[in-house]
Amino acid sequence: MTCAEAFEHPQLAAMREQDLHRFLGMSELRAADGRADFEVSVGDAAINVYGRTHAAFCYTFLDVACYAALLSVLPHDRSATTADIHVSMMSGTQLGDRVRFEARILKRGRNLAFLVADAWCGDKPIAQGRLTKFILA
Repeated sequence: MTCAEAFEHPQLAAMREQDLHRFLGMSELRAADGRADFEVSVGDAAINVYGRTHAAFCYTFLDVACYAALLSVLPHDRSATTADIHVSMMSGTQLGDRVRFEARILKRGRNLAFLVADAWCGDKPIAQGRLTKFILA
């Protein structure tokens, strides 16, 4: 365990080990100072009937990225839940692609946090999510 991991929110470690995230190919989740990023390898489970990445794949990981960014600044006894999500799909990906997800906090209040996350395949934007998280006591 690194020094940074010793001080991070305990739910970040749980996110790294969550079965769904691992099943869908998430790797190397990093979160600090209100930002988060990780990559996902597009596997069979993320492909729709047309051979392209299912939009739910992006929705899921844009939400995960925002949650991780927020957890990086929350006290260990606090958590959050998604109150609102808006996702714009810009392009598709296909089997074998590596998608990078990056998130950051735009504004954090006492009970609400506003975040943005982007999905990239190389230098091509795939999707953007704008999320509102309700901070739980």
